[in-house]
Amino acid sequence: MKLCRQLTYRHSLIPGLCRFSWRDSDDLIHPLEISGVKVLGMKDGYTEAYTGKNDIKAAATRSALAMGNPHQIEFCYVPPSARYICCHFSLRVEANCISPHVVGDPLVKQALKQFITCYTNKGGMNYLAQRYVMNICNGRWLWHNQNTKNTTIRITTSSGVNFTIDNVHKRRFSQDWSDIEDNIRSLASEISVAFTNPQDYCLIEVEAKLEIDTGLEVFPSQAFVEKSETTKCSKVLQSTTVDGIRSAIFGCFKVGAAIQTVDDWYPDADKSLRVSSYGVDKDNVTTHRHPETGVDLYSLLINIESITEEIENTEDSGEALQNNAHFLAACLIKGGLFQHGGNH
Repeated sequence: MKLCRQLTYRHSLIPGLCRFSWRDSDDLIHPLEISGVKVLGMKDGYTEAYTGKNDIKAAATRSALAMGNPHQIEFCYVPPSARYICCHFSLRVEANCISPHVVGDPLVKQALKQFITCYTNKGGMNYLAQRYVMNICNGRWLWHNQNTKNTTIRITTSSGVNFTIDNVHKRRFSQDWSDIEDNIRSLASEISVAFTNPQDYCLIEVEAKLEIDTGLEVFPSQAFVEKSETTKCSKVLQSTTVDGIRSAIFGCFKVGAAIQTVDDWYPDADKSLRVSSYGVDKDNVTTHRHPETGVDLYSLLINIESITEEIENTEDSGEALQNNAHFLAACLIKGGLFQHGGNH
């Protein structure tokens, strides 16, 4: 299949922003307020004393390096009156992966639709849905807020699925989900259907209760802003306004990134990555799906007919399907602009 100049998929997993709040001893809910402070740090950076050629700067005297480095930061902490912290977000699941939103070639559209149909018929969508469900249940979306005294997550769907998971802070290490296996299967089935049937879209509410000691730091999303005369803060947190208070949040992209951290299908995989065209590994500053590997998204799209044929002819199903098929389906679920950027 040749990539066409117009090829776009809408997101099939659509999270909202995740709001932080706290409850007091009377069970009243309060927004988690963002605080700011100007701190006097130390001049610890490499460029404080060295040039790009590893020479010591003339200005880097002993007294100069001992001078303070004032900067302003934003932070959140557990208020003294808080019994626990709450994190709440909603997720909508739609069947946007069954066909491109915009496509410039009917043959490309046909090939993509045939792939999704075959993948679904062999249980692939249900397998992916289970991977997404596990990332919701294990609290991956809480990011640096997972180490607590206790974490409880409650999940409710528009169709009536409703269950609570306790001891999440321990389960993510023990991997013991035996008591909620039926709930996980039910939720995965609901999401799988929503992926493939436009009439059966799914709405999910997720709430986590975090028991954290008073005064400890809470970690919402950080905003990336350019420093200017009006913005001198070196660390700015994402927020929304609740009752006139600037309250902390996780951005919807950060929530979605956690749910879609399922790519362990790349060669010699040793951990799951967020689904992306080139298998970006931010921790190690590399990509595991560089075009040279032949397993990046665009290489697989070009060979989608052969991948579909292999799915049709195999007796395997679900998780046992080929890794390239799982990755390709996950990319279409994530959505994005996949078109050819120039002339063929």
